[in-house]
Amino acid sequence: MKKKAQNIALTGGLVVFVMIVVGVLIALMMGFDKVEANHLGVQVKFGQIIGVQEPSLKWTGLFVDVHQYDMRTRKAVIELTGGDSAVDKSGQYVSSIINVNYRVKRDFDTVKNLYSNIGTDKYIADRLNIDAIIKEGFKQATVKYDALEILEKRQEVKELAKSNIKKNFPEQYFEIEQIIITNIDFSQQFKQAIEDKKTAEQRAMEE
Repeated sequence: MKKKAQNIALTGGLVVFVMIVVGVLIALMMGFDKVEANHLGVQVKFGQIIGVQEPSLKWTGLFVDVHQYDMRTRKAVIELTGGDSAVDKSGQYVSSIINVNYRVKRDFDTVKNLYSNIGTDKYIADRLNIDAIIKEGFKQATVKYDALEILEKRQEVKELAKSNIKKNFPEQYFEIEQIIITNIDFSQQFKQAIEDKKTAEQRAMEE
């Protein structure tokens, strides 16, 4: 009976030991954090930034969260059509498609400031109003011209729109790689009016 009690005690002690070892291993595993390729990770402990991690798997310690920021090219595609179109000097609708390629600046201070002032990667484009900046940059350009001027000076209008976008883009966080503005167009009614005017002028010349 005494021997049996000793065996039970030994078994119980072994179980406790195994549980402790497993618990320690799990705790150690939780102390590792991985930052993916082409990302930087902001290390945060109890709400305080304690460092920035480059792509790697490393021991950061318990109670540390790593918030990753993607360093690859980001793409914003803005379609200005219908009621969201830009307008010319007289209020005529001007539609377009604007593509902007940009990226987060690859340095530790930038990602730390993004986390402190803006938030995690998921929300930065929305909170920094990237889409609105692109739209307004184009709209501020077209409103300086009338529709016929836009037709004749497309490249000039595009360059002004690009300048407006770059001027208002949050350059403390991002680098713009490329801006492409395509498909500048007008309402079907306006295009038909232009065509009718050309036809009338042609007929007048023939008479």
